[in-house]
Amino acid sequence: MERGGTDGRPGRPGLPVGRVQTGCRPDLEGVGCPGDRRPGRDDHAVPVAGRAGDRGAGVGGVVRAGVGAVARRNRAIAMDRTVVSEVVRRRVGLALVVLAALIPVAGVGAVAASSRGLTGTVSHAFNQLTSPNSSGAADVPGRLLATGSSRGRYWNEGLKVGEHAVLKGVGAGGFAIAHTRYAVANAGGAFVTHAHSYPIETFADLGLIGVLLSLALLVSWGVAAMRAIGVTRWTPPERAAERDGLITLLVVVIVFGLNSAIDWTWFIPGTAITALVCAGWLAGRGPLARPIGARTMSLTPAAICAGTLIAAVTVVIVWLTAQPLRSTNADAAALSAIIRGNEAVAFHDARAAASANPVSVDPLFELAALYRATGNDAAAIGELRKAVALQPQNPQTWLTEGETLLALHRPGQALPALERASRLNVGSPQIAADIRRATAAAQAAR
Repeated sequence: MERGGTDGRPGRPGLPVGRVQTGCRPDLEGVGCPGDRRPGRDDHAVPVAGRAGDRGAGVGGVVRAGVGAVARRNRAIAMDRTVVSEVVRRRVGLALVVLAALIPVAGVGAVAASSRGLTGTVSHAFNQLTSPNSSGAADVPGRLLATGSSRGRYWNEGLKVGEHAVLKGVGAGGFAIAHTRYAVANAGGAFVTHAHSYPIETFADLGLIGVLLSLALLVSWGVAAMRAIGVTRWTPPERAAERDGLITLLVVVIVFGLNSAIDWTWFIPGTAITALVCAGWLAGRGPLARPIGARTMSLTPAAICAGTLIAAVTVVIVWLTAQPLRSTNADAAALSAIIRGNEAVAFHDARAAASANPVSVDPLFELAALYRATGNDAAAIGELRKAVALQPQNPQTWLTEGETLLALHRPGQALPALERASRLNVGSPQIAADIRRATAAAQAAR
């Protein structure tokens, strides 16, 4: 029943003839072929290699057969897909939509059955969320289900700050400084630096001008995005997949915008950059029906002027960004130099920081500290008064001057500065403690 190897080399076992004739798969040799009951057929056949004495090759064949069988079984499972008709798919999709729609209905029913009722619960939750007197949610796991929030207080402070300069605002980033005259410090004496709302913080920092510019940009972007999606036009089948992707990008931008309206998500690079990339793609895509491809560069006078203007604005923005960064780096270098004991380099770096960003008070604080460290108290007070003149509405400038005068045992001069700081930063426990110390020292000096 056996014959030599099929490759013609003597001594190498081949396949049983019966198995070849019955169509048994070669990779299952030695396993047996069900239904093979020919005369002379051994139902307990073993691999031919084993009969020839090459048991190592027989074991290898069994392993290969097992691996091959498992691989084919897994492939069959992976390819086993039931084709569902269009009608069935629509019915399943409709059932899922109905199920999802029933979830909020069940939630409304549960709220209506509560002790406050539907309207009472909604009113209570809204007041807890927006009230400026709300204490907010505690930093405990239960805050996930709490409706209390401090955002109402932040929004109220942002609107009050914007009222100082309704047209132009108090300046970019000014909310963090200006709102302290209305704010009450959080636990530990900390204050927030954002109004937790892009529209409100824009109004506080940039006034109505900033709000109107933001609205103009939003409208222009919305028009470009709608052109890209093709809301008013029929979408050809070959563009359907791209349109689905564009709608997904639009949803990302909308969710980011809505969240930024009630939080400071817009200030976080990880979320803001993602939304900006999606918004930029939508704005630059053009009409959906227009094919995507390389465009020839236009050298018309209008295009040249537009390109020049864009390049000039880009250079200005880069410069405005680089100068504060250079100032911060020079300020840090001055601190490192004074730690090493190199006073000359420290003074040079501090002055360079003040020159790079002339509207910042941090380099002036650094210079005052350097002068004090070298025993030149008069020069230190002079730098602090420059800071006060530069930012008279910043409580930190008055506080730093007052604390320095108090450290120099001049409580009578320190009190006016500390009291001004207290008016600009109400409820600050640090300023209140400094005023008590200065008052006690002034009374003791009499």
